[in-house]
Amino acid sequence: MNRIRPGSLALAAALVLYATSSTAQAPAGTLDHLLCFNVNDKLKPDALVDLNTELQPEFSRFGCRVVKPTKFCVPTTKRVLPPSPTGPPIVGQPLRDDYICYLVRCPNDAPIPDKLVADQFGRRQQEKFKPFELCVPARKDAPPCVQIGSGKQCGGVCPDDAAGNATACRYDDTLKACTCAPDQCDGKPDKNGQCGGACPDPAQFCRPGLDAAGKPACLCKDPPTPPCSLNPATGTCGGACPNPADACVQITVAGGAVTCTCQPPVPQCQPDTAAGGQCGGPCPPGLTCVLNPVINKCRCEPPQQDCGANTSTGQCGGLCPPNTICRQNGTATAPHCGCVTP
Repeated sequence: MNRIRPGSLALAAALVLYATSSTAQAPAGTLDHLLCFNVNDKLKPDALVDLNTELQPEFSRFGCRVVKPTKFCVPTTKRVLPPSPTGPPIVGQPLRDDYICYLVRCPNDAPIPDKLVADQFGRRQQEKFKPFELCVPARKDAPPCVQIGSGKQCGGVCPDDAAGNATACRYDDTLKACTCAPDQCDGKPDKNGQCGGACPDPAQFCRPGLDAAGKPACLCKDPPTPPCSLNPATGTCGGACPNPADACVQITVAGGAVTCTCQPPVPQCQPDTAAGGQCGGPCPPGLTCVLNPVINKCRCEPPQQDCGANTSTGQCGGLCPPNTICRQNGTATAPHCGCVTP
């Protein structure tokens, strides 16, 4: 037999014996009342409880036996319709929990003195107090995972596993019973076209696709390749191109910035041995196959301007005749960019 010590259960009272709260009318949604329902509950608790009412010691009772459930109560807000009752409009503390009330039988301890009590329905004298019900906080649980009928159909709610992953109620052929197992990637996409569930290969993801019959299904697939872009960790280009036949390559754009673009892999911008090693080959629209002097390689670059000052930086740059370079020239009072011999 279990014995529950003081303070381990909450005692819910139907009437307020001492009005210490505000007497203003409770606003909508206050939930300071309990609405109770008779229920058919087969539970037979085997417990003795001590009920210590610290705020009102004369009501404390010890060694009470919990007999059987009698009611199920939920928080509610009461709105009194005209005509108004004669009692004071006492407002209680907001309630959040449901309560289950149990019939209790307590020893005949010291009698409780008569009390003058008040609620919204009036003031009156109460006497001959006798312990009758204990109301304890409760929760409404979801139905557990169980077998439905005599087949392999299962139903009910399953909790997440220890790692926080969702589980589903499934029939286990080994156990011959319904059990909560990790939610697997199968079935059809939901109404939003989304799929979910675990894949045998942790590197794969559950995504919409088509099964062998060409019908929509949830399938385990490799993660999609990221689009062509620059990897900041390695400084190289990689990724998927809209045209699978193209290659993701690195180019230098206006201002000297490096970026990645998709271009045909063969033939490509490279030294042309038939033309004396000059750069040649296809490039994406707007780019030209030229020699990049910084890395001494053929690259697809934006069209280069003749030697002149960069409007953004003021530095000299651009095309010059062979064996000359573009740099600042002229006098200190009238500098300009020009092609000079190194």
